[in-house]
Amino acid sequence: MITILVLLAKTKQVLSYRYRQDFHGYICNLLGNNHYKTPQNDYTYSNICGGRCTKEGIKFDGIPHFYIRTNSDSVLHNFMSNLSNTQFYNNLKGFHVLGFQIIESVLDKEFFETDASTPILVSKKYNHINLLSCAEINDTEKYLTESVFRKAKEMNIEIDSKLSIKITKQRMHRDIQYGHAINKGRNLVLGINCNRETKEFILLHGIGRSSSCGFGFLK
Repeated sequence: MITILVLLAKTKQVLSYRYRQDFHGYICNLLGNNHYKTPQNDYTYSNICGGRCTKEGIKFDGIPHFYIRTNSDSVLHNFMSNLSNTQFYNNLKGFHVLGFQIIESVLDKEFFETDASTPILVSKKYNHINLLSCAEINDTEKYLTESVFRKAKEMNIEIDSKLSIKITKQRMHRDIQYGHAINKGRNLVLGINCNRETKEFILLHGIGRSSSCGFGFLK
């Protein structure tokens, strides 16, 4: 399993908060996958990182970037083949790829975190809550753990029965607009205890709701 860090050229372009659906289409084209919403996907990705939220949209003082993670040689081949041919469009106009780095994914650590731009979406019943209480944290930990088991079952993959996911830190949430819906994205530090195979499964498929659309990507 590898993680690809894709660097975008520094820009004064203000990124619309509505960009995520266009970005999902870009990723699908880049990686040659027209059926990404199926549970058998063999990659995950982050949203565009490195920006700050303003009234006008997302502004970048540094270099915009995003991550792709995969264990598939064919996905990596498609990435290399399509990188110079796949163009950003609609809400992403003005952005272009500067370069990329391939990073070995780390499986021997216990704590993983989100980026503010690519948070975890948990149960919708907490969308009105800015900071989770102790009881809500316990409920969310259960929700995240059960979602991993549920996805593994859908894919007929056996994972560690002793999997434990604990929220060790809450950071400032971010309201996320996707289409016409606004969800409260949780920026969390998670303690994940399980075998290496299960950690790889979680890192490869993301965690929480809409992990096939740029959310729940863990670093």
